[in-house]
Amino acid sequence: MESLIASMLCDEERIAKFWSYVNKAGPNDCWEWQASRNKGYGQFQVDGLPRGAHQIAFELTYGYRDRNLDVCHNCNNRACCNPSHLRQDTRSNNHLDKPLKDHCGYGHKFSDTGLKIMWINGNQRRYCRECIRINKRKYHKKRREQGLE
Repeated sequence: MESLIASMLCDEERIAKFWSYVNKAGPNDCWEWQASRNKGYGQFQVDGLPRGAHQIAFELTYGYRDRNLDVCHNCNNRACCNPSHLRQDTRSNNHLDKPLKDHCGYGHKFSDTGLKIMWINGNQRRYCRECIRINKRKYHKKRREQGLE
């Protein structure tokens, strides 16, 4: 099992820097990544390449990572780095439990923000109302800045 973060493991300062970007709440709460994100997933540079913060947290905590498996969030919060919320599983198994989860990919609880269900090409899709609101605000702000509204 090749390490994703081998160059980091001997650098205590780099490890401390990584954990400084994690908001460690209670032991059972999500530990939100506070720095750069891509599609909701925390990103941290290792050897000049962006790596998933949750993957690094898993490897720092457990000391290994099987490259044939994904690091999956039990909490469905992509920004979460709490090792107790992470597991390794196949990609297909990770996708199977999506409908059972109660958060959108950005961590908004469906029960708090609401859920919009749409049918696209005969498939049911779930959308978070808070994400829709945020994206609409961004869209209209950009249009105003461009003088189009």
